[in-house]
Amino acid sequence: MASYARGRRQRLKGRPEEAARALRWAHEHAPEISIYGLQLAIALRECGRWEEAAEVLDGMAGRLSASDPQTLGMAGVEMARLGLRDEALAAISELGDQPDRVPWAALIQAALGDVGAVRDLVASAGELTPERWLGRQQLAVALEQAGEPSRALELVRGKNAAQEERLAATLRTYNPAWSPRLAGSRTEKAGGDRVLYLLESSLPYTPSGYGYRSRELLRALRETGLHPEVATRMGFPSSRGIMGAPPEETVDGVIHHRLNLPGVSKYTGIPLDERLQQNADWLLELVGRIEPAAIIAATPHLNGLLALSLREATGTPVIYDVRGFPEMTWATRPGGPGSEVHGLRREAETRCAAEADGVITTSGTMRDELASRGVSPDRITIVPQIVDLEAYSPRDRDRDLARSYGVEGHFVVGTITSLVDYEGINVLLRAVALARAEGRDIAALVVGDGKARPALEALAGELELGAAAVFAGRIEQEQVPAHYGLIDLFALPRRDLEVCRAVTPLKPFEALATGTPILVSDLPALAEIVASSGGGRTVEPESPEALAGTILELEGDRGERARLQAAAVEYALATNDRARAAESLRASFEAVSTLARP
Repeated sequence: MASYARGRRQRLKGRPEEAARALRWAHEHAPEISIYGLQLAIALRECGRWEEAAEVLDGMAGRLSASDPQTLGMAGVEMARLGLRDEALAAISELGDQPDRVPWAALIQAALGDVGAVRDLVASAGELTPERWLGRQQLAVALEQAGEPSRALELVRGKNAAQEERLAATLRTYNPAWSPRLAGSRTEKAGGDRVLYLLESSLPYTPSGYGYRSRELLRALRETGLHPEVATRMGFPSSRGIMGAPPEETVDGVIHHRLNLPGVSKYTGIPLDERLQQNADWLLELVGRIEPAAIIAATPHLNGLLALSLREATGTPVIYDVRGFPEMTWATRPGGPGSEVHGLRREAETRCAAEADGVITTSGTMRDELASRGVSPDRITIVPQIVDLEAYSPRDRDRDLARSYGVEGHFVVGTITSLVDYEGINVLLRAVALARAEGRDIAALVVGDGKARPALEALAGELELGAAAVFAGRIEQEQVPAHYGLIDLFALPRRDLEVCRAVTPLKPFEALATGTPILVSDLPALAEIVASSGGGRTVEPESPEALAGTILELEGDRGERARLQAAAVEYALATNDRARAAESLRASFEAVSTLARP
């Protein structure tokens, strides 16, 4: 069918919206052809329309069978990507354990993030399959996605040259002795007021916590009298399906430079070391034009490698902006802490921080983590999370908005976050169910979206919360402050995992600025916020009973809530304004800007 072929072409060109329109027509006119529906679901997911994608897959369920393992396997992968865990596991069961189907099961488990299950499946496949079986290439993809590039390389060595070179290139970039090689000319002058900021992504194309943190830091730099310019990494935003971004554009008063190859939307086909070398060559030319006094590189480590190479070539000092620990996020996957990539990423992030001239990070907890890795505390500057205190300020509940969610008149315990497993939203739902069992009129408001949403909605049904559990989905950034106004207590019941113990998120500070008391898991990164602000309580991690008890206590004590609200606002005004961050940024900049290496 012509519309199907057109839709496939549009997907490959990185135009998911156009692809979805063409593929929907094909699917509606030939619903019996499963591949049409599958490709439509993929295009819808790539557009960010996850619920529609899930509906398409759900409608296909009766037509998928083990007689077509490729379509069933691909559908299982999509189900996993959409957070439909039970459905994805059912697809694995339907596939069975025949040797030619094990690779599809491994790919589904990789999409589910179960690193340990992938390793087990690959081990079993090795016993069942001939040495040159083509399915080993699929197993290698699954291993790579599961964080085992060396084992993946072993499977394809001598069998698939392109796949072998891509995996070898990725491993080279983790080698501490490797970095892009640049033939630059070192500057003989120090000083100046220009800063080059290297970012993974940016507004307006990725409205995320990373993007908003970047915007506020850039504003803070400008308020100190500095002149920042941004360079996003090669392939952004075309690799996100957004084609046609100009090579230079002004965003919120700051020039942003983009490097996108003409007509390319899939950069994974280019070996990673080649991509980084092209990126570095482009940045060297940019540094020569704008002559920054310092380069700031934000995590992840690939930006850090680029910055360190530029320093080697030009002498420009480097500040590494540690916003998180990517290897810890990776380790939230089942089996993740024992994966090869976990260790490689940890070493790479530590290398960038240790070799930089200065480091900025968001909290004392994160500073201590860096110090424990050997980074000198004298070179670490805390630049606290920045909150737009004009937008995020105490406000009365918007009655129309409350009515739209059915929470008017209820005591609302809510959260605004990405719906991923480690956020512990299941604990919040169970706690609200326990509190309601005590006869209290308490509702849960969950704002945000993500892979965990289907499972959380199913849990709310099992707990018979009904209208007392509201899933608002993803909302526009300008709507966020009004949603804080609906919440009486802001809950962040994160699981007791390494990333939750170490990384300080932005959302609790937004809540404090709005005068919303916070309830957080008693983990170092979160407990630090409560201890410093006096604007909330800590509760035992992963304990619905402990969270429910604190909810019930505060729901019944208006005076204590008022005290927490006052402390929260006072702290936010003193700590999270842009001027405070600007002072810290200026201090870090001045400490390194005199270090230009002749």
